[in-house]
Amino acid sequence: MRPRQMSGPKNQDLCITGASVSQTDARRFQTLQSDLEPLVTTRTAPSRPLRVCILTADIFGPIKNGGIGSAYFHLARFLVEAGHQVTIAFVHPQAGRKAKLEPWIEYYRKLSIEFVGVKPQGGTRSPLSFAIQSSVNAYRWLKHNEDRFDMVHVSEWHGLGYYAQLAKHLGLAFQNIHFTVKCSSPTLWNQLGNQQLFEVESHLGFCFMECRSAELADTLISGSHHMLDWMLRHDYQLNQPRSFVQSNVFMPEPDLVENARNQPGDICKVDEIVFFGRLEPRKGLLLFCDALNVLARDGVKLPPITFLGGRAHRFNAKALIDRHKVSWNTTVNFLTGCNARQALEYLGQNNRLAVVASLLENSSIAVYECLAYRVPFVACSTGGTPELISEADRMRVLSEPHHMKMADLLKRTLTDGALVARSHWDMAEADNVWRAWHSQAAARAAQPKPVADKDPQPKVTVCVTHFNRRRLLQQALESIEAQTYPNIEVIVVDDGSTDTSAVAYLDEVEAKFADRGWRVIRQPNLYLGAARNTGARHATGELILFFDDDNIMREMMVETMVKAQRHCDADVLTSFAQSFIGQGTPGSKDSKLRKEIRFLGPAKIWSFFRNVVGDAACIVRRKAFEELGGYTEHYAIGKDDMEFYNRVILGGYKIEVVPEALYYYRISRDTMR
Repeated sequence: MRPRQMSGPKNQDLCITGASVSQTDARRFQTLQSDLEPLVTTRTAPSRPLRVCILTADIFGPIKNGGIGSAYFHLARFLVEAGHQVTIAFVHPQAGRKAKLEPWIEYYRKLSIEFVGVKPQGGTRSPLSFAIQSSVNAYRWLKHNEDRFDMVHVSEWHGLGYYAQLAKHLGLAFQNIHFTVKCSSPTLWNQLGNQQLFEVESHLGFCFMECRSAELADTLISGSHHMLDWMLRHDYQLNQPRSFVQSNVFMPEPDLVENARNQPGDICKVDEIVFFGRLEPRKGLLLFCDALNVLARDGVKLPPITFLGGRAHRFNAKALIDRHKVSWNTTVNFLTGCNARQALEYLGQNNRLAVVASLLENSSIAVYECLAYRVPFVACSTGGTPELISEADRMRVLSEPHHMKMADLLKRTLTDGALVARSHWDMAEADNVWRAWHSQAAARAAQPKPVADKDPQPKVTVCVTHFNRRRLLQQALESIEAQTYPNIEVIVVDDGSTDTSAVAYLDEVEAKFADRGWRVIRQPNLYLGAARNTGARHATGELILFFDDDNIMREMMVETMVKAQRHCDADVLTSFAQSFIGQGTPGSKDSKLRKEIRFLGPAKIWSFFRNVVGDAACIVRRKAFEELGGYTEHYAIGKDDMEFYNRVILGGYKIEVVPEALYYYRISRDTMR
């Protein structure tokens, strides 16, 4: 039997070697319009309001100048204008600061938009916890509000929608919610654009979740062909029939349009050059500074220079600029605290030329803004930027991403004047496509969903490993007896217990098991991997659930794991766990709950260094387990579960994690030997 294709990408975690960031412009993706039915495109209003949640960690207001936040700000207003009900769920640490959020709750209320703060909480400061915390809390909040929404808009950035989408993929929630994922700024793509290696461990988690979020999307929408082509080149397993290119919704502020000094096609003099973008390498900061150095060296008289954009973390932009500006012989200003509107008001005055020098862009909001408000600009011809600009104007406003080429373009612009470029897309036509597509989604949401046939209930063999822990084994077996799933067999593998009370209890269990066909198997002390393999060899179930004797199942554990396994056809499933300490059962006076233990899933690179896949408690397709050769049997080495999961991933088998704590994990020094 050939291994199944794994559910995650083949090498998305860290494929830097040989990666290309040039635009392929393959045009293999259709626009969103191709997803419309002809009848629907003629409608001017939805058949009923679509209940939309915009799930985001970046939004205009609390976040001053983020591209994702600007895009979703425009989308939210557009959907309200189109007759839909919109909730913005802002998932961010700032959501816990009531005074910070209240003005924006009121601001959005006046726009007929509900604004809700969702503060990430729980977990620890570990790299794994940091990577997944926001996504877990977004999932929990959305699950609590599941009946309120028909559609969720979410960016792939940092995998904010990953666990919610995963729950839908596993058949555990959100079957009536359509997840529309926006391609924004994947971490790997961003690092390549910044010409930086990974220095933060949690970024490996972001890479994995971003990829899976794109893959699990019900509809994936990118503002450029460039980004979808990049994802395919980096082994994202996209559902291509459900992946589309569509320009972002953009709703210009009427007063800014009315006050615009220029018209498309105008030629304007330049009295000031404004670097327009976050002050970091990917946004072209070094390229821009080097281009100005070239102009200064060649004797070009430079007008005042302004840096208009937020500061980047872990990059000292001011120190870089201070080193270079001494040769420019002109005034240099910094405007780093402006929000999007303030930035555009500044650009619209006094013959200012915006420089959007990004080394890599998907569908730059800065370019949208310059086009919509008729701000003269120049930019690099990278990523998705050329796709936004009229072909007739590209030669006049675009430069290759090289400081000498940018210097040439700036010199020509200073001499000949700046062109007010025209857009490649028709804004009204694009709005009609978005409006019609959401109307179609509303019509589909109003239709009753077919009820699937009841899944079969395969036999599950629960293999419990045991060594000298009589009281704990009793608690584990009682939790198995209490399971809601009916088709279970239990095999207890005693790994050479020497304690007399443990041996006596095993005799009692063996007698009790006899009538049910369950078994107690005794072997010399060979350690955990060998004990689990022994249980698997005697299993008769199609599925095997490995479980240690010191843990305790929640009553829905087996039922939930079987349901998820049947729904997504996984070979291996792990789950979250609720940790506790003490010798009693959770909730008793001699035990105490601790933090929830969360896992990420089959993140190939990170899983070599850290167990991000799951604890040893997992459900496995018996056939796949046999093909993989089971667990390693090295005595007292440990980490046999982590080693097994890596072989599952590398073998191309399908492995997922259930984002719910299905059992209690006991923290104890008394471990099996």
